[in-house]
Amino acid sequence: MVKVKVKVKVKVKVKVSGELEVNESLCLKAFAMAGQGIAQMPNFYVDNAIASQERIEMLTEYAPQPLPINLIYPSQRLLSPAVKALIDFLMDYMD
Repeated sequence: MVKVKVKVKVKVKVKVSGELEVNESLCLKAFAMAGQGIAQMPNFYVDNAIASQERIEMLTEYAPQPLPINLIYPSQRLLSPAVKALIDFLMDYMD
């Protein structure tokens, strides 16, 4: 006997009604968390909900490529310890 893993792709048609446009991520998250639809959001908004299995990640094949984040700050000789600490924190957090 041979065990074989097979990915089954099933097409399902879902009638969608209504339209929602928001320009604020927390508003979009609130609607999705209230069961009002699905949302495409940055991971840091939903990591806790996914980790606690409160929500699931779906349509991962349509996820956009990560965008770079640029930090603009004065030259190194003028860098305060607080700015240096922030830069170090953000570099670790975003990796």
